[in-house]
Amino acid sequence: MPSHRPPVVVEPLAAAPGPEWDRTVAALGGCTFHSRGFGLACADLGGEQLFLVLRREGCEVGYAVAAREPTRWRPLAWARDVLSLGSSPVLTPDVTRTETIDALATFARQRNFGHLHISSFGDPRPAEPMPPDSPRIRQSRRLEYRVPIGPDFQATLARMGATHRRKIRKVLEAGFVFEEQSTIEGALRVHAAHAQTFERRFARGEDQGYVWEVSDFRRRMEAYLRHGIIRFHFTVLNGVTLSAIGTMQFGQTAYYLVGGSTREGIERQCGFAMFANTIQRLIAEGVTEFNLGGTGIEAREEGNDEHGLHRYKAGYGGQVLELAHLSMRVTPWRWWPVRG
Repeated sequence: MPSHRPPVVVEPLAAAPGPEWDRTVAALGGCTFHSRGFGLACADLGGEQLFLVLRREGCEVGYAVAAREPTRWRPLAWARDVLSLGSSPVLTPDVTRTETIDALATFARQRNFGHLHISSFGDPRPAEPMPPDSPRIRQSRRLEYRVPIGPDFQATLARMGATHRRKIRKVLEAGFVFEEQSTIEGALRVHAAHAQTFERRFARGEDQGYVWEVSDFRRRMEAYLRHGIIRFHFTVLNGVTLSAIGTMQFGQTAYYLVGGSTREGIERQCGFAMFANTIQRLIAEGVTEFNLGGTGIEAREEGNDEHGLHRYKAGYGGQVLELAHLSMRVTPWRWWPVRG
């Protein structure tokens, strides 16, 4: 990029934006982590929430949702806080990731943050790499699975692996009932299935992942429900919940946040039924990409605890992207935060 280009600057909005924010970020390829509802929900959960607008010569060229995260080590207080983004900003085509990170680092420094953290969930520019590791920069690499869906379910099914296609066709004939319960009671039903999934993994000696602590889960889901950014769906047989999923839908994208299956659900392969039904529903609602979340970067390796999960997610026929969370030190002090 020519060096004479005017710099990008970051400015926080004085108040939460209106619905026009969502229309703008959706048009630029944003996901739920760029949405107004996500920002408002995070504000409800405590701390300072920031809606950031990136400008070049007064023209808006990007948008992000950010938060001030305190760290556990507080002697220098403000200088130890982290400016944290759930996803990289959405940008107009003429702005590069490098320019964006430089602008965010300058903003963080001017606002007396100690660190900048940019997560890669739903990264709108997955092909643009993050800056390499250095004394000031650390990357945490991960895989993310994005499944293009549509124009109809049969076309989506045809892009899946042969094993997934066969199992989906079989389970959709098994008489399962699919239902929605997007309430806090539904959230707790999802948590029960989620907890059972991880308890089975731990019993097998796997140590990847963790069970979401129920009080924190409930508090967060209450905020997400309040602002309409999550929905809960279930696979049921004879009145018994066998699998569950929580998805965050925004524009033409949906993000798989949490889910799980009971032991009986695993035996009956209800996960395939749950995802097939979810994909059918999302296509009907105009969604074109279903983000299945991520795994660790080592999940491709046989023998890794997450290798089975990698094969399962990859089998749905989407892109397997190598992404990275970025942590950048913006002060001269040589320390790295332990976020509290």
